[in-house]
Amino acid sequence: QVEITRQKTLLTNAVTEDMQRHPPHFVFVQPNVGWDIYWDTDFDYIGTFSQSSDFRKLWKNYRLTLKTEDTLIYEKI
Repeated sequence: QVEITRQKTLLTNAVTEDMQRHPPHFVFVQPNVGWDIYWDTDFDYIGTFSQSSDFRKLWKNYRLTLKTEDTLIYEKI
């Protein structure tokens, strides 16, 4: 569990730093794709990243604009 927490923190920091350097106009999230093969659990990207105050500051500028069968699309406002 400690290693999983460390990996999630590293991923959160990497995504946050990337968004700070190059703020995207759109963010595509596929909630059911990804890290479950490593962590044997569903991974809540936005929920996990939102534990970081730096990510929350960035994310407040995005709104969900489209939801498809397997993808959430957020747009910068």
